[in-house]
Amino acid sequence: MDMGAAGLKSSSVRFLAVRRTLPVAADAQATFARLSSEGTAPGSVLLQSSDNIPKYGERSLAAVGASLCVQGKEERFWIEALDARGRCLLPELFERLSEVAD
Repeated sequence: MDMGAAGLKSSSVRFLAVRRTLPVAADAQATFARLSSEGTAPGSVLLQSSDNIPKYGERSLAAVGASLCVQGKEERFWIEALDARGRCLLPELFERLSEVAD
């Protein structure tokens, strides 16, 4: 199992993102269910690819206890803080996104 971590340091808070790559034989839905109280935990989402490409296999992305909700339609998107950590992240995101906005 490959594990990686990346930190984001805001002006007052430090956040840690943890990434794990599971073996190909792992059941993503079962793993997500165990981590997220059967998918009912606030801020939890599981995204899975609809295609199985032999070179890459299935792709899944899960978040449990997310601090931000990102929604979008066409060219617009919204970011909402779901908890105190998310409220700390919003100013940092606003600053970084403002640098690349039209």
